[in-house]
Amino acid sequence: MTEPFPVPQKALPVRSISPQVPPHVVPHLKELSKLARQCRSRTPKSSPYRLANEELTETAISLYRRGVPVELIASATGVSSRAMFRRIEKGLKNGI
Repeated sequence: MTEPFPVPQKALPVRSISPQVPPHVVPHLKELSKLARQCRSRTPKSSPYRLANEELTETAISLYRRGVPVELIASATGVSSRAMFRRIEKGLKNGI
């Protein structure tokens, strides 16, 4: 005897794939992070350390806005996720 209605099969769970940090950007992020660590509040605005710090913040915010998780950005730059979260939060607050 056949079933009057087809028995629905269990659907496979759909797993969302979050965006990743592009592999070609990772070495640049590491280099920026190394320079940005030497930036202090008294560092001149034209200093390579200050410029690297600002570029790192802008790049991190750009990746964050594309949906890349903060943890992945942090691991690509070699800093803690909390430090990267603070950098992104502060940059967003300052209108970058």
